[in-house]
Amino acid sequence: MKKFYAENCLLDQPFVKDDKKSVAEVVAEAARKAGGQAKVARFVRFEVG
Repeated sequence: MKKFYAENCLLDQPFVKDDKKSVAEVVAEAARKAGGQAKVARFVRFEVG
């Protein structure tokens, strides 16, 4: 089940620039630096090939 979420849920996927962090961790870190809250409201998925 964990593998399914890691492949299909944006916030559980590894961050592109640093695969040791998840997207959720990067969003939380950016919110702390900005001094507020942040959430992903919308995203678009592109498939190549």
